[in-house]
Order: sequence, then structure tokens, then C-alpha cells
Amino acid sequence: MNSDLKIGNSSRLRLVAIAAGGFGLIITPLLMAAVQVDADWYLMVGRMHFPAYIGAMAGMLYFRRRLGAKPVFWGRLGFWLAFAALFLGLVGDVGLFWSDNSNFAIEALTTIQAFFFTVDLIGAGFAQVALIYYGLGLVWSDIVRDRFGWWLVALAVVGLPLSFLHVPAGTIFATTVFWVAAAIWDWPSERPQGGQPASIDGPSL
Repeated sequence: MNSDLKIGNSSRLRLVAIAAGGFGLIITPLLMAAVQVDADWYLMVGRMHFPAYIGAMAGMLYFRRRLGAKPVFWGRLGFWLAFAALFLGLVGDVGLFWSDNSNFAIEALTTIQAFFFTVDLIGAGFAQVALIYYGLGLVWSDIVRDRFGWWLVALAVVGLPLSFLHVPAGTIFATTVFWVAAAIWDWPSERPQGGQPASIDGPSL
């Protein structure tokens, strides 16, 4: 019974990651384009961006359930710090686009929009740094093939310069790509040859 419940919960996480994350990935380029041309429809598109965060967070949880082992302590810490940072970014993103009707692609940010923009920026930026630690933790722990960890690190790094295209939608774009892909192709589906169970060198997270 418990096993069936876990499988069901995992399936829902996978569905949310693919559906919400995929929708967010479609919206992000439109959001980047709208802000570049000061479009009057920027606010409307921006209000549809938050699923990108939800998809990334669901993908993270789904990936973690499929691991079957835990990375080293600082890798686990990186995971939960990144998850908390993405949640913070989600709160900031929703607040930024839904707290006021001012289209800040054309007008200046209102006070409340500026507050939520700062929250969003901090959350999205910090998530990239924490995901770098998590990716390196996966590589160091040898519980999945190294390429999964290195791809996560690379995409988290790519998210930082993408901030120049749009803050913070560009920041999490590459990271959301990773988590959506992980859900679609059921990463991790295999462990390295001779891979050992994750080492536990700190309190369990």
C-alpha cells in the first residue's frame, strides 16, 4: 500500500514537472522578447511565467526520489537550499507580476513590485549557486553517472549570464530545462559501473 502511494506521488510529481515546467519554458522566450521591445503585453505574459518555478521544484523532488541513495552532506544541503531559493523566487515572481497592474516594461516599478523583484532576483540567483553544489555533490558521491551532475552544474552556470536577457526568467531557464528533461527521460535511470551507495557524512536531510 505504501509502495503504491509512493509510486502515485512520484507520477504526479513527474506530470507537474513536465507540464508546468514545459509551459514555463515556452513562456520564458516570449517574456524575454516582450521586455526587449517594451511590449504592452509584457505584464500579461509575465503573469504566466511562474509555472517555470513549479516545474523546476517538482522535477527536483522527482529526481531525488529516483536516486535511491543520498549524495554527500553538502550535496544534500545544496539540494534543499536550492529548493528553498526556488520557492522564494516563486513567491517573488508571483508578487512581481500580480501585486500591481503597472506594466514595468513601459513604466517604472512600483514600490511593491520593486520589493518582489528583489525577492525574485535573490531567490533565482541563489538557487543557481546552490544547484552547482548539488550537482558537484552528485558527481562526488558516485551514485549516478557523472554526466548528470556535470550537466546540472553547467546549466546552473549558464543561468547566471542569461540574467542579462531577463531577470530573473532568464536566470532559471536553463535550470528548468534540466529538471524537465530529467522528468521526461526518467533521470537517473542508471548508476555508474561499480557505483557505491552514497556516503553519509553528516545528518540525514
